[in-house]
Amino acid sequence: MKLSIGERITVSKKDKETIIKILGKTEGWMNHALLGWLVLWTFTGLYVVYYVFSGKLTSEQLFFFITYIVFWFYFEIKVLYSWLYKTYGFELIKITPNEWYIKKSVFSYGKVQRYTRENIKDVRKVKTDQKSINAALNKSFWIVGNEQIVFDYIGKSVGIGVHLNAKDQGELLMQIRKIMKRK
Repeated sequence: MKLSIGERITVSKKDKETIIKILGKTEGWMNHALLGWLVLWTFTGLYVVYYVFSGKLTSEQLFFFITYIVFWFYFEIKVLYSWLYKTYGFELIKITPNEWYIKKSVFSYGKVQRYTRENIKDVRKVKTDQKSINAALNKSFWIVGNEQIVFDYIGKSVGIGVHLNAKDQGELLMQIRKIMKRK
């Protein structure tokens, strides 16, 4: 049996196993804006790298630009991952009678996290302080985050459902709770 929730979520049930796939796709203009930012950021950084290797810098300037390149490279990787996730990525959640497997994937590559079902407690909607800077940053479309459903697992919170709207969040949570009632 296959169920669609909104435009991004599919829930497939087979025997005692449920697979939930949440596409990372965003609206077209967001994806284009992120790609534009990535291209400009890449060219800016490559120009600075070229300038550093031109040999015209003093030692103080060299230290500044090397530091700049390190920060540039970190954010280059973050933005590249974000664009790839929102273009080709998805979350895959496999729920079996004994375990949950969660994978954030780009081109089908990603690390699978395994959670024992008996240790999963309190599956719920995320509650955020709407006035906090962290909440505002997490809602930004260029971030791969903003999980909308969370559960407790051995003293830590684990989130799923990146950038879900309220309607899809509610329907997905209802489906997960139905699955959790079955063993």
